[in-house]
This record gives sequence, structure tokens and C-alpha cells, in this order.
Amino acid sequence: VQRNLLEDKAGQRKRIAFLFPHAQFLIPTGNLASLSRGPASRLVRLISWAQNPFIKRVNMAFCLIVEQLSEINERLVRNAHVSSIEVPLPGARERKKFIEISTGDQQAQRLGDMSLDGMTQLSSGLNLSNLNFALSRTAADGQSIDIVRFRQMKKDMIERQCQGLVSFVEPGHKLDTVVGHTAAKKRLEQDGRWISEGRLDAAPMGYLICGPVGTGKSFMAECYAGSIGIPCVVLRNFRSKYVGETEGNLEQVLTVLRSLGPVVVIVDEADAALGDRGMEGDSGTSGRVFSMIASQMGNTRYRGRIVWMLLTSRPDMLPIDIKRQGRAEVHIPLFYPQETGEIQEMFRVMARKNGIQLGENAIPDVPAERNLSGADIESIVMNARRRVMSDGRDTVERADLEYAFKTFIPSAQGLEKELQELVAVLECTDREFLPEDWREKVDAPNGRSQMQRRLHVLREMIDTLI
Repeated sequence: VQRNLLEDKAGQRKRIAFLFPHAQFLIPTGNLASLSRGPASRLVRLISWAQNPFIKRVNMAFCLIVEQLSEINERLVRNAHVSSIEVPLPGARERKKFIEISTGDQQAQRLGDMSLDGMTQLSSGLNLSNLNFALSRTAADGQSIDIVRFRQMKKDMIERQCQGLVSFVEPGHKLDTVVGHTAAKKRLEQDGRWISEGRLDAAPMGYLICGPVGTGKSFMAECYAGSIGIPCVVLRNFRSKYVGETEGNLEQVLTVLRSLGPVVVIVDEADAALGDRGMEGDSGTSGRVFSMIASQMGNTRYRGRIVWMLLTSRPDMLPIDIKRQGRAEVHIPLFYPQETGEIQEMFRVMARKNGIQLGENAIPDVPAERNLSGADIESIVMNARRRVMSDGRDTVERADLEYAFKTFIPSAQGLEKELQELVAVLECTDREFLPEDWREKVDAPNGRSQMQRRLHVLREMIDTLI
């Protein structure tokens, strides 16, 4: 660099580009106090090069290559003489062209029953290196691509690409498996049909599914993804103890989600996972994470392409910025089975889910007043199976379920469950989602005000007990 700058003859000055791959190891992120002597001196050198007017005059460029911008020291990234260029994952047009070149004259034979457009859509979320690897590994010599194996390889590669921060869910059920919640299922089925038809402008940006513990929030979200027929991922814990790594992890995940669309993103225990812009004690990490997620959820360019499903039993602890209209727009409350028929159907579904054979008239009459959750009913069914297995039988009979029901002791956390049910009602955005008894309470004069007062009392009682 110095020799080129000191060259007297202007015609012999070279136009040079210097490439620094894996630049995060040269000048890693961190405050000045945490930088060791080597990274600190390299940071000073790179900033001086960026600001040097003589270097600019002879057209010398310094290109730092990194997977995540957050891994580079922000003093360099935010410098006025430095430009950040994002190279996005390949879109549909780039993937289609790459598949055309890769398959060549044998396109029809290599793709088999899958069309070029179908393979292009199926490969969403992959970079070109991974796509090339998947195409070559899923097709034997002279044979067409094994679609089932291609899907599995794509799933594995994207999970590795996201460093295990997301996991793919392959739903085995659809919304018709869900017991009760008729209005909620109707709304989800309608939205799913519009997304499948490409009418993305009618789709909500996201859903907030709330309700007491054990009401099947996760199951409802997975059944929705199974009905709509698009990829479904669960956002896992992306937080790290190292400075800057949490934001980098989240940015990596969001980049993949943008290229995967349409995709359903399930965030379980959302009140704890998403944080709040006002959280303190972590050097502002929670605030930055909250800002990144809120910004992505509110980006209308991805309406119908990234469908957020926030699951929580305490929606009142979610900041209003996340659950407002334009982000998690549709708030769906779930409740325990309200009628005897629903409870009996829940027994059948739980038995079918766990591969348990029920005898004729095996389901006992369980009053709705017992306020059993789906998880409670599943536990009763599993206990009945244990009794059957210990007797060397295969079929669960009525006496087995009656005995399991008689011996079952439900959770004693009644106040917490009442609070969770109450906040779910107050969060609801469509009265059609509510059972009849709750509709009457909401429509009563000062109904919501009375609920708010009861909620305040419950909080004080629970805090006193704790």
C-alpha cells in the first residue's frame, strides 16, 4: 500500500482490491476495553486506510467479507468512509437459472415429476452452494432427483445454516384434528386458503394465540401449518452470553426466513423469548433484539410470506408494540373444553394421537365443571394405558378410564389459570372466538371494566402468595 502511494509515476500506480475473508477474526466486535492489542491495532489501521484521501485518489479498495455484519467491530461499520453491502440469499430467479444450468440438457430426466418452477420454489432458503450439493446428492447416476431426500437435506442444511437457532416442524395433523374452537379454526382455515391461492394481501402479518396452560396452543399452530402446506419453523433460543452474538444470531435467522417465505414462524413462550425495549442489565441486547423482531414483523413487504405465530399464556406481559395491529394482528384465545361432547371428543383425539385403542363406549361421562385441559385429558388417557399394559391387555375399556380419572389430581394453581383465562379474553380481537358465557360477560354493561378489576385483584393475590 505504501509503495503504491509513493510511486512517482502516476501511470505505474496500480488499482488494487484487497480481500479479507473471515474478517470477524481480524477485528471482532466488542468495546474498546475488551479489545486486545492485535485487534485494536488492526482496527486503527483499517480506519486510517478508509479515511486516507491518497488511497482514494489511486483507487485502492479494502473489502472485508463476513457472514454477519454484527460480528465486525461497529466503530468500523459505522464509520462515514465505510460502506456496508449486503449480499442476500438467492431469490427465485437466481435459483431457477442455477437449476437450469446444473441440469442442462437432462432437465426433464433429472427433475422427474417435479417441474422447474416447482423445484425453484422447493429450494427456497438455500444458498447456491447448498443447492448444488443437494441437487448432486439426491440424484443417482442417470436417475431423477429424490424429492423426499431433497426435502430432508434442505431441512438439515438450513438448520445448520442457522446454527441450530431454528428447527423445522413437520406437522402430522391438520386443523380438522383440533377439538372445539370452531370460530378460530374457521378463521385460520380461511387465511390459509388465501395464502395457498397467492392472495397474500388478505393475510394477517401474524397471530397471537393465548390461553391457560394445556389448552393446545402449540398444537393449534402446528395444525395450521399442516393445513396450509408451507414450511413451519420454531424459533429457538438465539441468545448468547457473548457481546454482539445474540444480534448476529437473530440477523442470520431473519435473513433465512426472508428467503424461505412463505413460512410459518412459531415463537413459543413469546413473552419470555422476545423481550422488551425497556429491559436492562444486558448492555441493551434485549432492546436491540426487540427492535429487530418488531421491525421485521411490521414489514408489510413480507405479508403472507412470513406468518408469525406468538404463543403465550401471559399475553399481558407482551409489549404492546409486538401485539398491535400490523404485527400480531389476530388475537385468538383458547379455552378448556366447554361441553361434555368436546371432552369426549378430546379423549378420542388423545387416544388416536398416542396410538391407544379404545373399546366400545370406553369414554366416561366427565362433567365440564371439572375444567380439564387437553394436557390433563392426555395424562388420564396415558395412565389408563399403563393400567391396561400392566394387566397384559391391548384395549382401554371404560373401567380403565374411570379409574384413571378418579385417581387423577389436577393442578392446584387455580388462581394462575383464572388469571391466564381472563387476560386471554381481554386480549381477544374478535368476539366470535369467545365461548357464549364469556361473550355475555364482555357484552354486559361495564363488562370489560369489571374484568380489569378482577384481573388486578388476581395479580395482587398471586403476588401475596408468592
